[in-house]
Amino acid sequence: MEPYVGVLLMTKKGEIILQQRDDKPGVRDAGKIATFGGGIEEGEDELDAVIRELKEELVIDVSRESIVKFCDYSLVPEIHGRSQKCAFFIIRDIDPEKITVMEGQGYVLVSQKDNLEKLNLSVFIRDVVRDYFSTKEAGREKIPQNMMR
Repeated sequence: MEPYVGVLLMTKKGEIILQQRDDKPGVRDAGKIATFGGGIEEGEDELDAVIRELKEELVIDVSRESIVKFCDYSLVPEIHGRSQKCAFFIIRDIDPEKITVMEGQGYVLVSQKDNLEKLNLSVFIRDVVRDYFSTKEAGREKIPQNMMR
C-alpha cells in the first residue's frame, strides 16, 4: 500500500482541524474522524503530497516552509487491518472559516480538553492526536524517536 501523509491543521487557539470522513461503502474509516491527507503519488516527496492533498481536499495553498514534520507511524494488520507507512505533519494558524471541504462531510475541531475516547476517531488518528497533545504539554514539537510507533 502506498505511503500516507496526514496533516494536523492547527488553529490559532491550538485546536486541531480534522476531517469528518464520508460514511459510504468503500471509504476507508467511513464515518470516522481522521486527518486530511492521502497517498504519496509517484514522483512526489512527502511535502509535495501534503501540498497536493490540501489543495484537493480543502482548496488551500500552503508553502513547503509552513509544513513541519511531526512523526512517522507504521500501521500493522493486527491492530489497524493493514500495513502502511504514515507520515504526519503540522501546519499552524489555519482559520477553519477559510477552508472549503471538498472531501468528506466536513471538519471537526479537537482540543486538548476533549475526551479522545468519546470522539469517533479512527484508531491510529486517536494515537497521533494523543501523542501530539502529550508532546505539546511537554513543550516538544516532535515525538522523540523512542515514542514513534
